[in-house]
Amino acid sequence: MLIKDVAQSLCIHPFMLSRWRKQVRDGELVGDPPPLEPQEAAELQRLRDVERQFKRLQMEHDLLKKLSGLPPNER
Repeated sequence: MLIKDVAQSLCIHPFMLSRWRKQVRDGELVGDPPPLEPQEAAELQRLRDVERQFKRLQMEHDLLKKLSGLPPNER
C-alpha cells in the first residue's frame, strides 16, 4: 500500500505520514498504542477467529476438490 493511499484513508497529508514514519524510525516518536475498549477488543478477537475459520475452510475446500478426482474444468 502506498503512503498516499494510507494518508488519504486517514484524511491527512502524505507528508505528515512520511514525517511520522521517519520520526518512528529515528526513535523520535515513541509510545504505546491507546488501550482498546472492551467492545473493540472483543470485535478484533471475533474477526481473528472468523479469519482463521475462513482459512481452514478454504484449505478443506481445496483438499476436497483435489480428492474428488474430477478434472479441473469440471469442478
